[in-house]
Amino acid sequence: MALNLLSTILHTTRQMFQSQVLASNTLNPTLLSIGQIGYHLQSQYLLIPDRFGFFTAGPPRYQVYQGFHVVFVLNMTIVSDVVLGLPHLVMSQSAHRRKFWRLVLVQALFIGVIVMMIWVLELYGGRRAENYVWKDWKARVD
Repeated sequence: MALNLLSTILHTTRQMFQSQVLASNTLNPTLLSIGQIGYHLQSQYLLIPDRFGFFTAGPPRYQVYQGFHVVFVLNMTIVSDVVLGLPHLVMSQSAHRRKFWRLVLVQALFIGVIVMMIWVLELYGGRRAENYVWKDWKARVD
């Protein structure tokens, strides 16, 4: 049971770091599900209008692109937590309390700026247009 769970987690993690379009000209299913679930949460629970939201209802290739950006932001957050985690622990002592909160503020601003830049690029980028042609993927016409 635990081995099966670990195997599933490792498989999903490997899929997150694969390319957006696989060699078989199919979309990465993990990134696609991240984009679809993100849109569902954004529209059904957070009630954010589509024109202001990060996620869109489609096309699927664009949802994979959005899922990739979510993975990128999460990785940047984890990396910044690891890199700045040790100084946080050292400075959390009472003698360095003021420097500690400055470092926490810098880290929060860093992550916030990255998220805002990606959000603005998503809202105003040309990939959001319906007639955008993806160079690395050919959609099937049924």
